[in-house]
Amino acid sequence: MTDQSTDDIISDDSLNNDWYRVISENGDEMPTYPPGVYHCGTVNPIWLNGSLPTMEDDNVTREACLQTINNTCNEKIAIQILNCVNRFYVYRLPNTTTNSGYCFGSGPVRCPGGLSSESGYYPGCSASFPNATVSPLVKGVLIEGTVYNIPNYDPTPSLASAFKCDFEETHEKSYVYDIHWYINGNSVKEIKNVPYDDINGVLKDSDWKDHYHMNMDVTCDVRIRSSFGSVPSPFYKSQVYKAGLYPEKYDYTVVEGDQTSIQFTSTVPVGCIGSHPDILSNCYQNFYIYQPNYNNDEPNNCHNNIVERDIVFQTDFCGIRIGNLDWKEKKHLQVYGFSDGLYNHQARSTVIKLLTTSLSEVNLIWNNLTIPDIKVTVIDKDSALTGRLCQSYNDPHITTFDGRPYHYMDVGEYVLYRNDRGPYWVHVLLTNCGYGWPGSSCHCGIAIRSRQSLFVIRTCKKISRTDKYMLKQPLTEIRTCVDSDLSVETSGNSYTVTLPIGTEIKFSVAGYSSLITRVSVKPSIYDVRDARGLCGVPSVTKDPSDDFYHREKGPIEKDQEFARSW
Repeated sequence: MTDQSTDDIISDDSLNNDWYRVISENGDEMPTYPPGVYHCGTVNPIWLNGSLPTMEDDNVTREACLQTINNTCNEKIAIQILNCVNRFYVYRLPNTTTNSGYCFGSGPVRCPGGLSSESGYYPGCSASFPNATVSPLVKGVLIEGTVYNIPNYDPTPSLASAFKCDFEETHEKSYVYDIHWYINGNSVKEIKNVPYDDINGVLKDSDWKDHYHMNMDVTCDVRIRSSFGSVPSPFYKSQVYKAGLYPEKYDYTVVEGDQTSIQFTSTVPVGCIGSHPDILSNCYQNFYIYQPNYNNDEPNNCHNNIVERDIVFQTDFCGIRIGNLDWKEKKHLQVYGFSDGLYNHQARSTVIKLLTTSLSEVNLIWNNLTIPDIKVTVIDKDSALTGRLCQSYNDPHITTFDGRPYHYMDVGEYVLYRNDRGPYWVHVLLTNCGYGWPGSSCHCGIAIRSRQSLFVIRTCKKISRTDKYMLKQPLTEIRTCVDSDLSVETSGNSYTVTLPIGTEIKFSVAGYSSLITRVSVKPSIYDVRDARGLCGVPSVTKDPSDDFYHREKGPIEKDQEFARSW
C-alpha cells in the first residue's frame, strides 16, 4: 500500500494522450480487478474492467475504471490496447485526475532507483537514508572455538572454518548496519541494526550445514542506517564466493600411457583441534578418490595408488590432502591413462569423484562434499598406428609396417615379425608356387608364438625351389599354456590371431591351391621400435629409413641382404 506520509504519490494527471509500453519486473498486464485504494503507488488506482486482447484482436478499445474509497468504478476511462505478437502490450492512455494512476503488473512494487525501504518495496519507499556506500567481500576465515586437552601441549582454542562479510566502516561512526547472508541464492542468516564495532559478521557451519554442502555459492549483502530502525540504504552486494574444493575443469583427456594433472583449489581454510604452531602443521583434511561403478553403485576403490579401470592415480594415499597451513596452495592429482594394449574403436572414458571420511569436529563443513563428476577420457595411443599393416603377398611381395615395399623370392622358413617383449614371433614357410615360375615363392605355413603358447598351420609337405608339394588337408596345432596368451578366431578358411599386446595377425588358406594367400600383421604401440623381421621396424612417424633392419648389422639399404638375414 501507498503511505501518504512517506511515499511519493504517483499521479498520471500530466500524462500525454499517447501510446505507451510498460517495462516492469512486475509485468505489463493491467489488472482486471480493482486493486484497492492506496495501491499501485497512488491513491486512486485505475484498473481494466474487461479482458486484455489476444493477438488476433488487433487494436481494441477497453473500459478502465478509477477506484476510490467509495466506488470501485467511480470514473470510466476509454483506453486503447494492442497485443504485440504475444510478447507485450502497448496502451494509448489519456491523462487522469490528480492522485490517480494506471496500474500494471502484479505483486509488490520495488522501490525505484534513489529510494529505499525496510522491505525494498512499497510502502515506505524514501530517500532519507545514508548516502555512504560499502563494498562487501566474502572471505574464508578461521574462528576460535572449543579448547581441547591435547597431551604435551598447553591448552589452545581450536580453529573452525567460517565465512566473514568484510567491508570498511563508513566515515560516519554513528551508522548501524544490516548484513544478510545467502547460500546458493537462498537467505540463511540476517543481522540488523548493529554498530560497526559490534559486528560479528561471520557465517558459521551451524548456520547452514544441515541444509547445504560445500562447493556452494556464498554471498553477503550490506545496507546502512543512520540510526537504529531508521530507513536503510539499498543493499550493497558482494561478489559470489565459491566456497569449497574445485578442480580447474571437469573434463580431461589423457593419452594412453601418458599422464595429465588435475589441479584442485581450496577456497576455504582447514580447521584444527588446537592453535599451537606444532599442532597446526599436523592438521589436514583428506579427500579420497573413487570411481563410481554405475552398474551396481559400488565404487571402484583405490588400492596401492591404482584403480583397476581406465586410469591410474599417482598419489601418496589415494587422494589429495589439504593442510591448515597450505590450504591456499594448488593441489595436483596425477592421472595416467591405463594402457590396455588393444586397439579401441573409440576413446575410453571414466569419471572420478572425491569423498571425505573421518571428519573432525572442526572440519564438519566438508561432510558430503558435492563436486560434480570429473570426466577423464583416455585416448587410444594405438590409434597412431591405425591403418598400419605389414603385408606379404604370394610371389612374394612385402610391404613393411612403415609402408616400404620390396620383393623377395627365396624359399625356406623366415621371421616375418618378432618382438622379444613376450616373446612374440611370427614365422612363415615359403615354397615354390607351382605355376611354372621357378623363381617365385608362396606361403605354405605360418607359426605364431605368444610367450609359451604356439599356433601353427601348415599346408605343404615340404618346401622346394622348383616344385610344389601340398598336403591334402592343412595341419593345424595350437598349444596354449595360458588362455590369455592367444586369441584365435576363424571364419571359414580365414584366421585372425591376436596377441596380448594387441598385435593382430590375419591370413587365409586358398581352397583351390591350399596356399596361404596373404599374411598381414597389424602392429600395436608396443611394437614401435621393438619389432623386427621381414616386416621391418614400425615407428610412430611412419619413418621407413630403418625398415631394412638386418638381424646382426642393424639398418641397411640392400633389401635382399636384409631379407636373407631373417
